Amino acid sequence: ERETAWPMNMNEREALELSEKFDAYAQRIHVALLDYRRIEPGTAGMGTTLTAVYTVGAAAFFAHIGDSRAYLYRGGAIHQVTQDHTVARELIDSGMAKSDAVKFGHLLTNSLGGKGGTAATDVHHFRLEDGDSLLLCTDGLTDLVTDEEIALTLRPGGEAQDLCEALVGLALDRGGKDNVTVVLARYEIPTMEDSHPA
Repeated sequence: ERETAWPMNMNEREALELSEKFDAYAQRIHVALLDYRRIEPGTAGMGTTLTAVYTVGAAAFFAHIGDSRAYLYRGGAIHQVTQDHTVARELIDSGMAKSDAVKFGHLLTNSLGGKGGTAATDVHHFRLEDGDSLLLCTDGLTDLVTDEEIALTLRPGGEAQDLCEALVGLALDRGGKDNVTVVLARYEIPTMEDSHPA
């Protein structure tokens, strides 16, 4: 199967191919986990999440299943890129108060290996800007650290490793018992003027 080309700007056909490839890989993982559950009865009812990003030049592509999250940090503000696949999110979207829905927060509506059939992969993309950061994290972080606290921690100038350690430390200091995984990528996107000297 042909791999996606590596130009600085992807055309729409290449973007569609990459989105389809993301979904195909997620479905393969889902089927492999279902097969494993059949031979290992002790894993019945278990599933996992997937939140991944692939960048080509200024294009960022996301694949998402479950309640781990991807965030975009731009200009001092943080924006959640993914939407949680949980009962709580569905209840909030249907009008229930967040304070009432929070007790359903860890009931997944979509996961890899969690149910038969297929896993529904959210795949979308957007363009990065110079100075953007992308943060991928598990709910072990977001259950205990607010979006505002994450944004304050992702200050410009800090080393990515130090910022990840600070976020993990904040969650653990608050009694974190769940897996706290954090990955941070920072981007320098050259302008057209930068890439073509006069």
